[in-house]
Amino acid sequence: MCIRDRMVVDLLISKPDDIVDFLVDWFNTRRDSLKKEFGIVTKESPVKRKDSHDDDEDEVEDLPMPVVAKRGPRNSVSAEAYGIFNKKQAYVAKVIQKGEDQKRRIRERLEQAFMFNALDEREKEIVVNAMEERRFK
Repeated sequence: MCIRDRMVVDLLISKPDDIVDFLVDWFNTRRDSLKKEFGIVTKESPVKRKDSHDDDEDEVEDLPMPVVAKRGPRNSVSAEAYGIFNKKQAYVAKVIQKGEDQKRRIRERLEQAFMFNALDEREKEIVVNAMEERRFK
């Protein structure tokens, strides 16, 4: 069983009021056996639990600065092309000529597809006119 699993099991069994103190004590009491088991060799002293009578302020000493990856300038992001590629014009819906029988079959399929349920009759007619019937074997 890994360290984390053992720690969680002990934590769930003990249900301490102060989880931080419990975990500090848990690691301190198992420090040497865990180091031997996982082959860890350090010269650091065990973590010291802060008691209520300590007057020391919480201080962090000489933490290493995080390494920030060097990146170039950000590329621009555009949702739309402007200029000659995007001129304001009235939308003209595509219309593919088809017979009434084809239109009826397309409407039947549209009724079965949930994503077309919110369309009104005029919008459904635009979709039917724009669709091309395809048959698959």
